[in-house]
Amino acid sequence: MHMKRVSTDISKLAAFVYLVIERRTHGNTLEDLREDIKHREDQRTTALSLTELIIKEGDENWSDDLLKGLGPWLMVQLADLANFFESMRK
Repeated sequence: MHMKRVSTDISKLAAFVYLVIERRTHGNTLEDLREDIKHREDQRTTALSLTELIIKEGDENWSDDLLKGLGPWLMVQLADLANFFESMRK
């Protein structure tokens, strides 16, 4: 029982060390974080994620704006998918 716990603790420690080293070698620098904050606060730039879109547009308007931008593209994709299924059926 004691040996199993030691093995689990070593595994957790190894995972922690790996995550620390990975973050130090490939993580964001302070300059990257500053640029990210500037981008998020600039209302004129395009949102790069759904969370950023919600922050920029507000809690109530984001879904309307998303559907306005995504609607025409989605209709084309649905028409292409319908044509594909129709050709597969024949």
